[in-house]
Amino acid sequence: MALVRFNPGVVDPVLQEWSNWVNEFFGNADGPGKMIPRFSQPAVNIRETDDEFIMEVAAPGLEKSDFNLNVEDGILNVEVNKEMEESEEDKNWRRYEFNFMQFKRSFQLPESVDTQKIDATYKNGVLQVVLPKKEEAKPIPPKSIKIK
Repeated sequence: MALVRFNPGVVDPVLQEWSNWVNEFFGNADGPGKMIPRFSQPAVNIRETDDEFIMEVAAPGLEKSDFNLNVEDGILNVEVNKEMEESEEDKNWRRYEFNFMQFKRSFQLPESVDTQKIDATYKNGVLQVVLPKKEEAKPIPPKSIKIK
């Protein structure tokens, strides 16, 4: 194994140009033309209890009216389409940026989910979707049988 000394002051110009292009494309550029990425998928946690599945979608900065949830053919769709406006003022100039946030996540629901009783809440940047199980899908507790 060879050890290579790293000198952060010396940067290959080709590598620097590639790095700048990648940063601009993915929204990490510095300067007046910078863009903020609005096309990524939110993180989702799903857990299961005896009575239900609980799905949590991390989507900070939104309002509950920004979401569109629907179930069609056993698939739960979570969609957001939001236009956001930001303005920044300085001494002699003004800049407006129109940003659009859009994503769609789809989840195949198991047959054990009662789609008529799905409930959703949005609080503190997390969309929580409760997917209750049908009665026949819930585990049956063990029964003690007395001998006569």
